[in-house]
Amino acid sequence: MADYRRCYIPGGSFFFTVVTERRAAILGDDLTRDLLRAACRDVRQLWTFRIDAMVILRDHVHAIWTLPPDDADYSKRWGAIKKHFTQSGLAAGGAEQARSPSRERYRRRGVEGVRVRDAYPTGSASPRPLGMRRSPSTSSETSPKRQP
Repeated sequence: MADYRRCYIPGGSFFFTVVTERRAAILGDDLTRDLLRAACRDVRQLWTFRIDAMVILRDHVHAIWTLPPDDADYSKRWGAIKKHFTQSGLAAGGAEQARSPSRERYRRRGVEGVRVRDAYPTGSASPRPLGMRRSPSTSSETSPKRQP
């Protein structure tokens, strides 16, 4: 498996694909979509960023954000959105599932919440996923070729 690092560029524009836990189709109804929109709106009041585009599908979200010139911390924003969305969903009557030891260890609630899968800056000409860099130890020159 490739060893990629997140790219943090102050003031950058980023493309995100956010996938629900186990690709559960929880974003297909109006209530959960409204909860996600409210979470984004509330987090934008805490930490400014611009949502250039957002598409909410049944099991994932595509978004393009632009951060302020002096800020590159999109992870903090997504973390707050996920927390707000989960808490709102539980408050609105969402059922909490049993928590496994792994969920407890990683402080994850027993709900089908969203999680960030990919974050790429937009506008790059890189042939690899935008904004993701291989660590020096896994460059193509030193890595063996994959067998078909």
